[in-house]
This record gives sequence, structure tokens and C-alpha cells, in this order.
Amino acid sequence: MKNKLCLTLIVHLSLLFISADLPVEIAFAQQIRFEKTQVRLISKTGKMEITAEIADKGAKRGQGLMYRKSLDRKAGMLFIFEEERVRYFWMKNTFIPLDIIFVSNKLKILHIISDVPPCSASPCDYYSSIYPIKYAVEVNAGICDKIGLNVGDYIEING
Repeated sequence: MKNKLCLTLIVHLSLLFISADLPVEIAFAQQIRFEKTQVRLISKTGKMEITAEIADKGAKRGQGLMYRKSLDRKAGMLFIFEEERVRYFWMKNTFIPLDIIFVSNKLKILHIISDVPPCSASPCDYYSSIYPIKYAVEVNAGICDKIGLNVGDYIEING
């Protein structure tokens, strides 16, 4: 047990030295690996398929798109929750503006918040789903307007 604790401490300290030019929380955040899936955003006038990183557990959901300096045009983050309920998002340490799409368990879009600004200093605003949701999708700001995505439209998730 003592050896395992020492090894864990050594690994964490070495990561700090490797990432010495980054704040500690950024160095540890970079350790999280996200699986990916395809998500189709489907409006009445257009659609777009994105490659979404899956945030389905506590640490992944907590990190989300924090510390990213850019996001590919056809990329995003898919948040998956165990149960439907009203959810709150914030943009702490998120460096790019995003659209947040709140989605029911039937994959219907219930609410969209467009062009949510980055927040690098506390306190950061919270953004509510308003309605109980099972999923949320974050994409680059302006994507929803570009494809005409509105409340009542749908998404599709592969897998």
C-alpha cells in the first residue's frame, strides 16, 4: 500500500515537472481521454454531422471543453446524464465561445443558448437547460444559426 502511494505521488509530481509551464489544474485536465461518437444536428433547413467527445462521467463532464484554445468546425462535446433533470453549465476556463444545445431523452432539442461567452475569471455565469434534459451538445458559437437549428428540432447519436 505504501509503495503504491509513493508511486502515485511520483507520477503526479513528474507530470507537474513535464507541464511546468502550465497551471497545475491544466496539466491534470489534459490526462482525461474522451471517447468520440458522431452526432447529427438536424434542423428543418439543414443538418450537420459533428465528431463529439463524450462526457458521460463526473470528471469528464466537469472538464468539458475547459482549457481548449480552439475547436474544429465539425467537432463538439456530447454530455450524457444518467437521468433527466434541469442542468446548469458554466464556462469557467473555457476559452472559446460556444452554442449549448439541451436535448431530451427522445433526442428532441428543448432549449438552445447561442454564443455563450468564455469565462476565465470567477465568478462565471451559469446557463440553465430550463427543462429536464438527458443530453447537452456544445459546438462552436454560430453553428446553430448557420444550419437553422431551433427548439423542436432533433439530434441523432451514433452508437
